Amino acid sequence: MDWEDVQAVRSVCASIKGHVATVAGAGDVSLSFLSQGCASVTVICDNEAERALLELKLMAIRSLHVDNVYNLFGIHPSGRRVYVYHQLRPVLSEGIRSWWDRHEDCIREGIFYSGGIERKHQQVHAFMKRLYLDVEHENLSALTKRRRWRLIQARFEKVVEASISPSFWHSGNPYAQLLLHSTWSTELLQRGPDTVSAEGMRAIQGSQIPLYIATGSFESWIQSEQKERFDCVYLGPLNHHPSVSFWRSIINGVSPRGTVLCWSIYKPKTDTIHWTEYAGVIRSVHSGTLWIGQPRR
Repeated sequence: MDWEDVQAVRSVCASIKGHVATVAGAGDVSLSFLSQGCASVTVICDNEAERALLELKLMAIRSLHVDNVYNLFGIHPSGRRVYVYHQLRPVLSEGIRSWWDRHEDCIREGIFYSGGIERKHQQVHAFMKRLYLDVEHENLSALTKRRRWRLIQARFEKVVEASISPSFWHSGNPYAQLLLHSTWSTELLQRGPDTVSAEGMRAIQGSQIPLYIATGSFESWIQSEQKERFDCVYLGPLNHHPSVSFWRSIINGVSPRGTVLCWSIYKPKTDTIHWTEYAGVIRSVHSGTLWIGQPRR
């Protein structure tokens, strides 16, 4: 799952009516653009695995009942995951169908628990059990006051590579609950990304926004010739320092009054874009700061 706060991205992009280009990530942020009012969405998948996950999520949301979506994603108890996949399989493209046939074990284990971040969370959950900290049955506010809680906080901060404010740990924050629970309830997911809430899935199902998918690095894609400029470019989390040529290509691909969005602990280093820090509430601790950029012309 994408652990960047979709709500923050949507609040920035609420007024965007033009074309959007976005990294695929795990598909949760990119597919949420289909419930916005933009003209089109172009998703760039970094590799075949990202494309397979994106298409699986999209076709599951479009084709299955919400309960079967939860089965396929691994939210409901195991037993029907592979069965549901074989129900969905005929509507997948041939290449993606073949990819998932080779990786059926990921579906059997639960897609939403198979990512690198989720596996790190599971390690902390196992540590919590050894300390007899039972988040499933104990009030969260009481749990955070326990003496042993600081050990858990330190483990989670190591996973997210950031300090976690005490205000993060409250029952109304879905990202805090997702972080703490080893299994996710469907009730909890209704406050999460569009790809896991029933309301969000209905919005994606009913979307008439054209969706285009490309495979390859975002840098290579943005540097190729484009037919139109984009009103919004979403780069996801910046895990490296992009080159000068990359930022120049971003400027060439964004409309004069367009918006560039990225997540980073530090302000991106480029003179071609004017950056401002998102001033709203960010519910997730995995992403750093949401930076909003406008081209300097």
